[in-house]
Amino acid sequence: MIKKTFILISFLFLFITTNTAQWTWVELPSPGGFPLCLYHNKINDDIYIGCWGGVWKLISSTNQWIEVDSDPNENILANAKILSLLLDSQNVFYAGTDDRTNAYISFDGGNKWSQINDASFTLQRINCIVETLNGSILFGTNSGIIKTADHGKTFNKISGFTSAVLSFAVNTNGDVWLGAQGGIYKSTDNGDTWIKKSSGLILSLQYLSIGIGSDGRILTGCNQDIFRSENYGESWISLKTPPRGDYGLPILTDLIVVNNNVIYGCFNRFPYSTTDFGNSWTAIGIQISGTDQPWSYQQIRLNNKGELFARKEDRNLYKGSNATSVEYNNIPTEFQLSQNYPNPFNPVTVISYQLPVGSHVQLKVYDIIGREVTTLVNEFKPPGSYNSQFSILNFPLPSGIYFYTLKAGDYISTKKMVLLK
Repeated sequence: MIKKTFILISFLFLFITTNTAQWTWVELPSPGGFPLCLYHNKINDDIYIGCWGGVWKLISSTNQWIEVDSDPNENILANAKILSLLLDSQNVFYAGTDDRTNAYISFDGGNKWSQINDASFTLQRINCIVETLNGSILFGTNSGIIKTADHGKTFNKISGFTSAVLSFAVNTNGDVWLGAQGGIYKSTDNGDTWIKKSSGLILSLQYLSIGIGSDGRILTGCNQDIFRSENYGESWISLKTPPRGDYGLPILTDLIVVNNNVIYGCFNRFPYSTTDFGNSWTAIGIQISGTDQPWSYQQIRLNNKGELFARKEDRNLYKGSNATSVEYNNIPTEFQLSQNYPNPFNPVTVISYQLPVGSHVQLKVYDIIGREVTTLVNEFKPPGSYNSQFSILNFPLPSGIYFYTLKAGDYISTKKMVLLK
């Protein structure tokens, strides 16, 4: 692939500003096939791409790709157009394809693959795949949802749901959300049943991306606008201020909610970020000089070190970093749960904890007899230091002794705190 030179471009639209100087982008070399999907595994912090003809993993130290399905005697993925990927918590790898071949599965993390021999996948385009908090795997297809509750041993198609599924998200309570052709849906039973949550949305649109903050706010992008919900999806409002592309439509094809303050997304010509949950957006990507065509960015991913990866529809791949990306020497060296401060407290206290590696984190508060009061955190967190606020304004609690417990991987720690009114 011919290496292209990057230039910085200032761009202004309504409330849109650019801040590209803080970001450095490099074009990644092309792997052996045509990249069709981009995937980040949070547990091992690896970036993968699904291609027309295989699955590849990025070696971050060299920015080179290695093929993970490289069995020379099989090469079963040689003719597969891989549109979606997921490596689950049991090291089972799933590859969703277009509607000309069934999906594929690997029970050893991607070394040896086989086609899924289940009629549910026949003639199904797999647009997206997600793992729920209880370990179920959901496949979003062009005509509904396929589920496995035993990590790929058996599959069933969810009855009563026939819309084209375009995006998934799971919140800290374990609820599953999806964007579909015609609206947004929510499941509280790991995908078995779905409730439409589309009040205020334009039902004729395709909802291509969905992201959820830990405070319950939800952002969704479609092929014409961006919508936000402040009340857990009960109603939606149009933001009407996103960047617009060459055809005048703000197509938000992908987004990542890092926390309640930072979101990254793909709009048309650039990757963007927002720090106010979608009210205003800043271009953080750059356009290629020379003869490069104005292809849209289709996917964006963030690794545990704070580096961004973007895929364009012309199948080019880019890696971006800035001064705020996590450096290795800033990562804690051990798990730690700190004493809350202040203690005693009323009405608010802060609980701090540290993670030396990326882990699924649960932080819960209990009363003195062991009854759960609330879950403060229930999600995967990259390595780093975190603060979580506990407020009794949300709970009518009496004065007394309470406990908070942190579970992160194999680490478990409990500390006592005192509420004094």
